[in-house]
Amino acid sequence: MTLLMNLNLAISDAAAAALRRFAAERDLDLDRAAELALRDWLMGNGYLELPIDEETEVEGEA
Repeated sequence: MTLLMNLNLAISDAAAAALRRFAAERDLDLDRAAELALRDWLMGNGYLELPIDEETEVEGEA
């Protein structure tokens, strides 16, 4: 089961313009672009685990 959370954000004009550019470059609607940007930030900062792809080979040792 997937739990969805709807957010209403107030962002600066500069952040809104950046989000519009991000969405346009990837042919996304603004909601999806915001979701991906937030997800990527959360993963990059250690708040969200990276998805595990069982078929991806990893070299080296942990």
